Amino acid sequence: MPKPLRLLTWNVKFLPPYVKRFRDPKIKPIGWWEVPERGGISDEQRAVDCLAAIVAGDYDVIVLQEVFQETVRRHYREELGKLGYETSGPLGNDVFNDDSGLFIATRVPMSWLRFVEFAAKKLPDSLSDKGIVILALDTTKWFGPAMHTLYVFGVHMQANDENVAVRAKQIAQLSKVAHSVLRSVTDPAHVGMVSCGDFNVPAEAEVIGGAAAARVPTDEYRGMIATLGRPRDTYRAAHTDGGFTIDGKINGMTRADNDEQKRIDYVFLHDFVPERHPEVEPRALGALRCAKVRVEPFLPAGDGARHLSDHFGVSVELTAGEGE
Repeated sequence: MPKPLRLLTWNVKFLPPYVKRFRDPKIKPIGWWEVPERGGISDEQRAVDCLAAIVAGDYDVIVLQEVFQETVRRHYREELGKLGYETSGPLGNDVFNDDSGLFIATRVPMSWLRFVEFAAKKLPDSLSDKGIVILALDTTKWFGPAMHTLYVFGVHMQANDENVAVRAKQIAQLSKVAHSVLRSVTDPAHVGMVSCGDFNVPAEAEVIGGAAAARVPTDEYRGMIATLGRPRDTYRAAHTDGGFTIDGKINGMTRADNDEQKRIDYVFLHDFVPERHPEVEPRALGALRCAKVRVEPFLPAGDGARHLSDHFGVSVELTAGEGE
């Protein structure tokens, strides 16, 4: 009997120790969010709490960003492996840079996995091998004959507001890679595509005149959607609220001087193979339906004071069928 496929994307903020050395307290490599005197919690304990929250969600596919610490990655591989998940090792990780920070776990059978590093990047993000992870998943037990393969593209893109041009190149590369992977599919009507992760692209501008319904897409968001072949934004298709995945007004894991509220983490459903040229008629893919989508704040059990990451996760339940 076909069943919904549950997918989670979440930036969990496990930074490399060398990054922490440049921030107070500089004596030892801990982040400001870990300082006990400030009510902080160590990354070691937070890793345990994050994993507990993930396991409790009973997700079939998990796409994490900023799992840079090998101790965390090893712990997640071991514990999720015991629960029947296939997991990834470091993705990227050349001689000079840290790995991509992307981490994958799936209990949907994986046909293959590939990683592609972004060609465009800028400091400080260029100290890591940020890029795209691609999974080909055998979804026959989830979707039946309607869809035998789901391609999942997970990303973590360049940060900071001034780096729009770099992100535009990364988005274009994601579109190009997706086209390259899917162009040879012989039966696209039985194949699905999802792209997800921390795109670092703000979705909407500030509220105009105080009316929540007056939110308008940013120019960068519009450009991203066009470049990716106009996928469906699962959260915006189902909700009219802000859907913030960064919320400095309520999230204690964000810096004290950051009260921004923005939606930059997404799960997109693609109805067509992304094309490199607008004059080319795109090939239709199998129809995916989003039965449920949520922003996941992920508070630790029994403690409402501090969230587990500076990002909230985004979870979806997918079925094969007509779109929203």
